[in-house]
Amino acid sequence: MTATLLKNVIVIAHSEMRGIMVGLARKFREQGSNVTFICSTRQECDFYSSRFGDAFNRIVTANGFYAEAMKPVRDEAVVVAKAVETEAWLGTNINRLVVYDRHFGKGFAPGGTRHPRSIMSEYTSYPQMLQAYITEIEACRKLIEDTDPDLIVGDYRILEAVAGRIGVPIRNLVSSRYKNFFYWSDSMLRTSPAIEAAFSAMPSKIAPVEMNTPYNAHMDYREKFLRDTSLVGVARRMGYTVTQQIYWILRRYEKRIGYFLWDRVAYFWHKRADLIKLRPPVTKSLAEMAGQKFVFFPLHTEPETALQGMSPEFLFQLEAITAIARDLPADVKLVVKEAYHALGRRPRDFHRQIMAFKNVVMLETMELGLDVVKEAAVTLTITGTAGYEAAVLGKPVISFGRHNIFGFLDHVHVVQDLGDLRPVLAECLSPGFDHEKARADGARFLNAMLSISIDLGKFNTLKSDEIAPETVDEIFAGLQVSLESGKDKAA
Repeated sequence: MTATLLKNVIVIAHSEMRGIMVGLARKFREQGSNVTFICSTRQECDFYSSRFGDAFNRIVTANGFYAEAMKPVRDEAVVVAKAVETEAWLGTNINRLVVYDRHFGKGFAPGGTRHPRSIMSEYTSYPQMLQAYITEIEACRKLIEDTDPDLIVGDYRILEAVAGRIGVPIRNLVSSRYKNFFYWSDSMLRTSPAIEAAFSAMPSKIAPVEMNTPYNAHMDYREKFLRDTSLVGVARRMGYTVTQQIYWILRRYEKRIGYFLWDRVAYFWHKRADLIKLRPPVTKSLAEMAGQKFVFFPLHTEPETALQGMSPEFLFQLEAITAIARDLPADVKLVVKEAYHALGRRPRDFHRQIMAFKNVVMLETMELGLDVVKEAAVTLTITGTAGYEAAVLGKPVISFGRHNIFGFLDHVHVVQDLGDLRPVLAECLSPGFDHEKARADGARFLNAMLSISIDLGKFNTLKSDEIAPETVDEIFAGLQVSLESGKDKAA
């Protein structure tokens, strides 16, 4: 396939995809593009320049975003007026962008109040935060004007918002949540019109789908989590964190000004403590639910892009659980399972509050969500992988998130008003639910996903430098297909 000619491209560094992003930058340069590579800090720029300098034409530090927020505000009224003007130009509220940020948006993660605190989250005022966003939005606007990009590749939310306003195409490589497949998204919400188009093109009858294990990255991080929450693992992580902080201070790295050291260190112990606290008999095993009719709500990690970033309209987990418990018929229970990544971040009474509902059962944390999905009568989710897995398997799904890539399927019900939940639950639990059609549509959906996805082979985000050249070629080819078929085809 002939590559789409792109004169100028912006590529954004990503630690979990280092080899991929550098490889893509090289591919663009081979095609004759001018590549601007964006890093978060000066130290990150130095790292990429010294190791991969041949991959880009120039490398720049994205911002002094958090440093800007620490500056005093001279005139609050002027800043607020400028913020209103900026919002009018951008077409969205600054607070919509704040939801995505783990520092300034900490208040938008009510289920993650013990996430480590930072100087930015604790010691910046609202006007200071607005000042930082105004400055950053203007900097991104200037970067786009100076660079005149035909495409932006990578995840940088404020730049993506500005690009969307100006009309510059963006692409993000996103997990297809099946084995090690990834697809190219053209939206900050990780959606792609190619998915529904591919689904429509699929034959109506496809062999039933077998899904026996969660996707690769989940299992890799699960194994790492179990290592890190052992006594030895906790001690090792604590020691490493203290040593790392001392190194940052001695080298005067920008990262030295960020999360409070004590919060970072204590976080590892809190994870282990929460894991132990949520073991049986406090929680139940999936085996203990045998023969009982239940619906499943998997908890989401907070703060996390997969929740706040992908569902800015609805990110309220306790409210969802309350509504489900309220509207379930008497013969059905609600099973809730914690996400292992969320351990150590929850408010202290978070799980106790959930278990106060008489018709709610907390499941043991390390049960595989896929196994629970297979046994549940209905899976309810905001943006979770469990909803994706249930959709693929042809199980009824209720989605509180409005942008899930599986939301167009007939057996997936998108609820925008919690007051409407009861009849939707009744429909999903009805004996008349068309399971045969749902299974067929689930198989079509997965095949549609795979038809637009790229198999990353042995690539592992925990070893992000290791990527086979032929895999980079396939990723680049997939990007070309996305650009050529997308509604915002690059010039």
